[in-house]
Amino acid sequence: QCRMLDIDGEGTLNFRDLGGWKGLNGKRIKYGRLIRGAEVYREGLIEISAAGIDTLVTKLKIDVELDFGDFSDYSPLEAEGVEFIHGAETYGIIGYNYPDRASIANATGRVRFYNCLNAVITALGTGKNIYFHCNAGADRTGTFAFIIEALLGVSDSDKSKDYELTSFYTPRYRNVNADNEYGYPSMIAWINANYTGDTLNEKVYDLCTRSSENNGIGLSVEQVNALRSIMLED
Repeated sequence: QCRMLDIDGEGTLNFRDLGGWKGLNGKRIKYGRLIRGAEVYREGLIEISAAGIDTLVTKLKIDVELDFGDFSDYSPLEAEGVEFIHGAETYGIIGYNYPDRASIANATGRVRFYNCLNAVITALGTGKNIYFHCNAGADRTGTFAFIIEALLGVSDSDKSKDYELTSFYTPRYRNVNADNEYGYPSMIAWINANYTGDTLNEKVYDLCTRSSENNGIGLSVEQVNALRSIMLED
């Protein structure tokens, strides 16, 4: 059910639809609303082509680009009317694999997770489609996708598969290296150790809906329910 995407350009890679995975009550995530991937422009290294822009803007109808990356404050999609949401101090450098930077395991990172999740839920609620990415579309993007998928009820096996699919683009296994203190298994262990629930998805829900003062991201129950209502098929 996973839809891999080929976005033309120099150095462009790791694009796929978040849709297709089975979520709560057997309902699948809708296609075309959330697209994940890598950056589309970095001077001298990465540049999406006109054909690639056409795929994102005309065919996939992307309205918003949410950038967690820290290399560029420019996007060629802006010229095509796409809203470019970025800025390291507000939205950037989030994930789990960044112990000395803003990550899900520290308060600064959780505030930025809230900012990003709120931006996504708000945009989806107004009918907009979103392309979200970091630099390579791997760890930070993978962590953000993992959180959304958990809130939507995707199984642990499928969340893991989506995280690992990045290895088909960049040759580095991500969720099997248990020796990596800041890798995927360590993220799962950290969530299991710090949040409550009978399942991993329930613990992610606890992480997301706890207040920031209580080591949570601070989403409201209404925001989570809105995400589920928008993103899960009827």
